[in-house]
Amino acid sequence: MQGLNKQPPETFVDALERQARARPDKVAVVCTGGSGAGSITNSQLNVRACQAAWALKAKLKDATSKQAEDIVALLTLPSKNIPALTVFLGLAKLGCPVAWINPHGRGMPLLHSVLSSGASVLIVDPDLQENLEEILPQLLAENICCFYLGHSSPTPGVEALGAALDTAPSDPVPANLRAKIQRRSPALLIYTSGTTGLPKPAIVSYERVSHMSRLTWFCGATTDDVVYVVLPLYHQPEDKKHTVHLAMGNGLREDVWEIFQKRFGPIRIWEFYGSTEGNMGLMNYGGRRGAAGKTNCFLRMLSPFELVQFDMETAEPLRDKQGFCIPVRPGKEVSKPSLDV
Repeated sequence: MQGLNKQPPETFVDALERQARARPDKVAVVCTGGSGAGSITNSQLNVRACQAAWALKAKLKDATSKQAEDIVALLTLPSKNIPALTVFLGLAKLGCPVAWINPHGRGMPLLHSVLSSGASVLIVDPDLQENLEEILPQLLAENICCFYLGHSSPTPGVEALGAALDTAPSDPVPANLRAKIQRRSPALLIYTSGTTGLPKPAIVSYERVSHMSRLTWFCGATTDDVVYVVLPLYHQPEDKKHTVHLAMGNGLREDVWEIFQKRFGPIRIWEFYGSTEGNMGLMNYGGRRGAAGKTNCFLRMLSPFELVQFDMETAEPLRDKQGFCIPVRPGKEVSKPSLDV
């Protein structure tokens, strides 16, 4: 009986549920442009995620004869951002990892992405019907069940999920249904476009998602702020007529930093250096243009690292006579590209 009461570590699912209770009517997501334009509140997002969880729990067991922690792959266009997000969160409530497949792939790259993810179920945007049908025989041969994220299916052998999602109960999903996950269990597999070969996944753990989601808080964002994602600032009709006060993202060249602030105004910039699957990262939270990052003794205890000298020509760290990497000492001037971590 003790195993039945096991609770999973706290994840972004718990954060969603807290927000739904504390700020039910606050808008959680806004999508602009195209047929997918719309918004959804915290409460609505959580309710739809619960419906998705209950609907998919039954579908997964029927499709795989296994438990709901099997990987599910999502293949959707931006017009389905909100429905896809609710499905993802519903699966997360079940402890089921989700592989986000790049929707621009077709044929062999797409087939490779789905098969390499290990997914037993593929949920597809109806607008990607041709992409699916090109590889459907191979998917069915591998016993991968396919569903459309819509209310009808034009393809034999592919069921539509829309009605099941709409009519599923919105009861809270017990946390013990995801009791098997751990902090470093995979939450997401994000596939590349495959421009340098077959698509590859960046595997993101629950712990990494939590760390990433805290970045906005660490940067000083509050509940009154709106996180503006994807659309660039040049969508503004006039460069300096906006309410953006903070920009954050991967490393910004010193010359671009200066041009950016001249064009868009004194926006505070926080930049970070790292990779999705890297073991550490640096954050330039001091607003110093040209810095590779800033740290302190507390941060180094949490995430120890060493900057070492790097040879750009050989693409290898420089080493001393004993074969050890050579640290970059404090105060030594080096260009950003010559640093490795």
